[in-house]
Amino acid sequence: MKRSLTSFLLFFALTFSFASFSQSYSQSQKTTVINGKKYILHTVEKGQSLYGIAKLYNTDMNTLILENPGSIDGIKKGQELKVPADKPKVLTTTPADLDKYQVHNVVKGETVFSICQKYQVTEQQLVQLNPDIKSGLKDGMVLKIKEKSKTTTVTTATVISTTTTETVSLSDSITKIPFNKPKKASYTIGIFLPFSFKDSETLNIDELIVNKQSFPTAQQLAVDFYEGLQKAADSLKSADFSVQFKLYDVGEKDSFTVIKYTREDNFKNLDLVIGPMYNSPFKIISAEARKLQIPCVSPLTQQNKVLFENAFTSKTTPSNTTLLSGLAGFCIDSLLSQNLVLINTGYSKDQANIKYFKQIFNEKAAARGLKDTLPEVRGINGAKTLYKADKLNYFIVLSENETPVSDFVTHLNMFADKKENLRVIGLKKWLGLDNLDLEYFNRFCLMYPAAYHIDYDNAWIKKLNRAYRDKYYTDANDHYFYAADIGLYYFEQMKAHGPVFCTMLDDLPKKGTVSGFDFYHPNAQTGFENQAVQVIRYADYKLKKVN
Repeated sequence: MKRSLTSFLLFFALTFSFASFSQSYSQSQKTTVINGKKYILHTVEKGQSLYGIAKLYNTDMNTLILENPGSIDGIKKGQELKVPADKPKVLTTTPADLDKYQVHNVVKGETVFSICQKYQVTEQQLVQLNPDIKSGLKDGMVLKIKEKSKTTTVTTATVISTTTTETVSLSDSITKIPFNKPKKASYTIGIFLPFSFKDSETLNIDELIVNKQSFPTAQQLAVDFYEGLQKAADSLKSADFSVQFKLYDVGEKDSFTVIKYTREDNFKNLDLVIGPMYNSPFKIISAEARKLQIPCVSPLTQQNKVLFENAFTSKTTPSNTTLLSGLAGFCIDSLLSQNLVLINTGYSKDQANIKYFKQIFNEKAAARGLKDTLPEVRGINGAKTLYKADKLNYFIVLSENETPVSDFVTHLNMFADKKENLRVIGLKKWLGLDNLDLEYFNRFCLMYPAAYHIDYDNAWIKKLNRAYRDKYYTDANDHYFYAADIGLYYFEQMKAHGPVFCTMLDDLPKKGTVSGFDFYHPNAQTGFENQAVQVIRYADYKLKKVN
């Protein structure tokens, strides 16, 4: 079978800016009272970010987003934000409380969820005894946990609304529902991918191999992804943990089929769903899974909107803005002493990337007391003007358009002559552009941000590839390794924590072999985005991870 690289879907998506806090801004004196709660009304000024405003008022981004749901899509100059005026109090206990309640002293880094997990109480119970924690936990708080004469063993997954704390609903109205799925020795996982086979629930991959049937391109990704997940499950199998898969055939326009699947009893008994890879069917699946408290993983899409209004969802591929933010952070951490120049191609489709990257870069630089550290110039002529002979020159070109990219790199090669201090930072898609010579990438040590990286010299990768070659008589596709890494992460968490792991992904970071797992969610109503970014460099005709 001939194997080809498969690129990721759609590149632009929502994420959140982590901007710096500037001392030049002042707190607003304008206040109001809404539903008995006092707020400061802050008008966004030019250059301010959500992170900076949170720091200005000594609060956090999650609190601002909860009070101003529209800010999840970003903020702009002149917008008015509600900032809670009352700060959380450090709770104290009386001798009578010590006799009646088990108590806990809050330390830095703890969350409401982690405390609930530690003492096996629900978030609702903790809030009822300690109402001030609705405004956030602070070091030194003394919390009442539960009455000493009572025990509680039920864990709940909660959603915090803009006004109160309530449990996840099985319908549009919010009601109290415990997250009480037990930890088990065996789990059933639904794999929703475009296998393109009839009766895919009974699909037997091994039979296809024995019969030497080849897979069309449309099925290649699905089969490779399934094989990677299977390898991960096999490696973790033990007397107290095993995984069985149910395969569902779901294409981009199979909405009717997806709805049919969700009505079957087999779907209701799933412990985890991986896929579909397309947004529309994923939304249908995840909405129905939410009612049953079944975690859903979106393994390939970059768009964060699949996470909205569903705390049981997660996506493993960082959004475009997350990739750009990670690249900006890498430049600040590793390249700030060199000559960094942002190249404006002049193409309208590139302006969003350019503007966002520069904003994040300068905000991160400002956090270190630096100002205006990233010059922006137009094309190759601007690059030549700012070239410095005594430093490494990193020209940042954030375009996927073949014409300006090819034009810049070609002219930079002409300008290079005997210069050895020229570098280019671009995007992963460049590797697939037809008119760009890999020799240029090697000469300028091309760097780009990515969701994952396959190191073919790694022992684990070699082992996986041997197993794949023994079965398919060819080298594996990238998605096989990526899926194995994803499977290891999720299955390990399920093995260690049980089904409740899906509510605590942001507390379970891990460095995988192919990708990293560092999840973030802005509030308890939203799912988890993986924000681990790999920075890759092309040098000595090989791709290597540099961060």
